[in-house]
Amino acid sequence: MRVVLGISYRGEAYCGFQIQDDYPTVQGELEKAIEVIANHPVKTTCAGRTDKGVHAFLQVIHFDTEANRDEAHWVRGVNAHLPSDIRVRWAQVVTDDFHARFSAYSRSYVYVLNTSEEDLFIEPYAWSVRQIDLDAMRKAGEYILGEHDFHAFQSKYCQAEHAIRRVTELRFETRGHYIYCHITANAFVHHMVRKLIATLVAIGQGKLQPKVMAELLAKPCRASVPGQAPAKGLFLKAIGYDEKFGIPSKLGSQLLGELDV
Repeated sequence: MRVVLGISYRGEAYCGFQIQDDYPTVQGELEKAIEVIANHPVKTTCAGRTDKGVHAFLQVIHFDTEANRDEAHWVRGVNAHLPSDIRVRWAQVVTDDFHARFSAYSRSYVYVLNTSEEDLFIEPYAWSVRQIDLDAMRKAGEYILGEHDFHAFQSKYCQAEHAIRRVTELRFETRGHYIYCHITANAFVHHMVRKLIATLVAIGQGKLQPKVMAELLAKPCRASVPGQAPAKGLFLKAIGYDEKFGIPSKLGSQLLGELDV
């Protein structure tokens, strides 16, 4: 049978989601825990690989198994063998035509900015940028919507065949001193979100003009992008699937407030 798990994790202790030899990864911890409950080796597939230090409110994975376990058993059993910074939130048995990655039509992230003094308890999960011009960021963000070649915002190590992606949402939600930058696309290339956020922040700080965003999309140049935002402020928050699969699309976190996700 094919089993789908909804996963939450804090990414600071891991070298990204994807399994790597000799380095701690979220996938590595998950597969070790699942194999204890399944009693056989498993290979997991995720909806979208996250970078080193990036967190997830909701990551979706699937695996195939010969073990006959009910959904609650998968949740309790796997969690019992996971470190405390990775949690299975739900489990669901699906048909073989479901694929965590290829069945997904969208991925959504939220990036957390702090415009005030660093908060001792939130600081590990937000980028402190002090005061910024949110109107300028919104103006620049309008250029991102739609289908574009995001080569300028793509890591040179990215293995994707091209960087053409379709962004369907970019909005900013302000709660006190915090700005939550929500972005949704059909998919993202490596480092795309963090490089976009770094450029938007530079625009908000007056270091660049909003029209620079349009120029970077029209004539992609990686050298013109002002670096990338720290991984600690980035959260994978939702995966979009066809309703026929019945997959829960999102989860929230009280730590960062009741986000409109």
